[in-house]
Amino acid sequence: PEQRTQALQGWVYAALRLEDFVRDIPELAEGRLQLRIFEERPEGTALLWPLEPDARAARAEFATDLPLALHGRKWRLQFASAPDYGALS
Repeated sequence: PEQRTQALQGWVYAALRLEDFVRDIPELAEGRLQLRIFEERPEGTALLWPLEPDARAARAEFATDLPLALHGRKWRLQFASAPDYGALS
């Protein structure tokens, strides 16, 4: 294993398009769930999804945050009930 490790050359790059991963979530959640994805950066927290902030998420009846370490990045997934959650359920 040591010889193989020393003989390794190159690197691998994977471009992950966030929109491809999350675009179907509203349909799958049948309008009951909102998702926001944040990335923790040295200069502060950045909103990655949705691209435009949604003030309705701040008024959610139910909400939870889930930390996610992904390829050296620190993300935070925020799941919240949609404004009409009670009526739909």
